[in-house]
Amino acid sequence: AALISSIIINCIDVLSFCCNIGVMKFCHRQYARLFAKTTLNARYQVREANDVAHALFPAYISGLVFKILIAIFTWAFALGGVEKIGLYFLN
Repeated sequence: AALISSIIINCIDVLSFCCNIGVMKFCHRQYARLFAKTTLNARYQVREANDVAHALFPAYISGLVFKILIAIFTWAFALGGVEKIGLYFLN
């Protein structure tokens, strides 16, 4: 049950990361399309959404990497893989 739940959580993280990439691409295209054709307010809103998506990108990457590393080490301890790998300094 724990393995399934950790897989589901990591899949949700990967999905949110992919959604963030999609939002960044969409906002970039939308801003380029609206550049001189609409009001300043509409361009500002698209640019602000793009800036927020870019600001969250490092947080998504670091969160995903750390969660995967923690899951690997947790399962290595739980399944006795520490002795097989030779990571005795972690005990």
